[in-house]
Amino acid sequence: MAFPDGAFGEALGTLAQVWELVKPGGRLHPTSFFEAGGHLALEGVLVLVILVLLSGKSQRRPKKEKPLSEKEVDELCAEWVPEPMVAKGKAGAFSPVSRLTTPLRNLIKASPKEKTVDRSPGDKHGARARVAGEIRKDCLNVSGCSFLGMDSDQSILRDCEATIEKYGCGSCGPRGFYGTIDVHLDLEETFAAWMGFDQAILYSYDIATPLSTIPAFCKGGDLIVADEGVSYSIRSGIQLSRSEVQYFKHNDMRDLERILQRVEAETAAGRRPLTRRFIVVEGVYANTGDVAPIARILDLKRRYKHRLMIEESFSLGVLGKGGRGVCEHAGRPVTEADIIFASLGNAFASVGGICFGSHATINHQRLAASGYVFSASLPPFLSTAATSAVKVLQRKPELIESVQSNAKLMRDMLHKVEGLEVLGGCDVSPLIHMRLARGNGEEDLKRVVDFALREGVLLAVGSHSFLDSAATEPTLKVTANASLSANAIGYVVGTIGKAVRNV
Repeated sequence: MAFPDGAFGEALGTLAQVWELVKPGGRLHPTSFFEAGGHLALEGVLVLVILVLLSGKSQRRPKKEKPLSEKEVDELCAEWVPEPMVAKGKAGAFSPVSRLTTPLRNLIKASPKEKTVDRSPGDKHGARARVAGEIRKDCLNVSGCSFLGMDSDQSILRDCEATIEKYGCGSCGPRGFYGTIDVHLDLEETFAAWMGFDQAILYSYDIATPLSTIPAFCKGGDLIVADEGVSYSIRSGIQLSRSEVQYFKHNDMRDLERILQRVEAETAAGRRPLTRRFIVVEGVYANTGDVAPIARILDLKRRYKHRLMIEESFSLGVLGKGGRGVCEHAGRPVTEADIIFASLGNAFASVGGICFGSHATINHQRLAASGYVFSASLPPFLSTAATSAVKVLQRKPELIESVQSNAKLMRDMLHKVEGLEVLGGCDVSPLIHMRLARGNGEEDLKRVVDFALREGVLLAVGSHSFLDSAATEPTLKVTANASLSANAIGYVVGTIGKAVRNV
């Protein structure tokens, strides 16, 4: 093929020669290369590369370093300064309440959207709340359940800081595996010794305590006789046990004895098998604030040979001369009850639940109670908080006298408020539920709460879960605590009365 003269023609000629070499059938085309045995050479190269890789070391080993001497290790340890896990000098930051020290008289505007309420000396329980778009600071808090004011005790906060420095925040596992730390054992030993029981067992969540304890002992075919006013957590524990349950009228000892007599007669006649039988009550009922007539219940349980379980979340630490609960309040030894369990979140500035009983009772729960076996254990610093709270209570028994006297004073004054019905018959119970004489809907109660909050008093509406089959109508709930002064109680009751009249 002829190409034009010049550089362009030479370039075209070169391209034509290259194409003759690489085109199909050309000497440099891959097909010709492999047909001439070129694939053998390529395969040989690949085999050679593989052999080289296999014969070489897969990774370079680090050079062996000379081990440090003991002196060098000690020097490095002495030089290391870890970052603090708790900010120093800020113990008060852990307290959900503020100390209130100035006279309880006026509302002071702090900013366009903030208002503060001053308090009288000794009124240490405050809170911050929001109403109608306003932030109200240092409200007088009579809705929380820190009956003894332990959550603002500086010695407890310091002990918690020290525990966090030593163990960190979490415990990393269930008690039966690697979640048990010495502070958990200390708490159980301290509480058991304080109550006079053989042993105690710690649960990491308060509502899980009855949900675990009741099914651990009550099984299908067993009998549970329970007060119809027990709270949702107890009813759930009874349901999980799959036992036969018979409810007696709330705090009605005649109805309780009627059921026990019938069970005894059916057993004697052979119509009922001899199984395990339990009575389940609360010390102070969460839904009403009533106190169980425990002396009579103890007599009946002994006469009819039933075991007794008492839930004491709202009575442990506040009832009885030493704060040991409803049995001590009734003048009976606490060990007459077979099992006592309670929340640590009310009087003891912590979280979780505690259960008391004999050696056999507690050891059985360590193997059969789901909340203990399968749940991560309580964070160590919360165990320290509860242990320290018991020790503070033992050093300051006057706290119990204060909360009981304040509860009696508040209840007596509330009884005089027109248009208000006070529930519960025990004068010294710090949990007080009330109803409105006219109109008792939840919206009416919320209006009372809103009005009181504008006056600097934080109340609460005692509502119930829709899952609670025994839910009663909503109530207005207030709590007494050891830190309240007589002037503060008078202001609270006066504010409630004014709110009721306005609603």
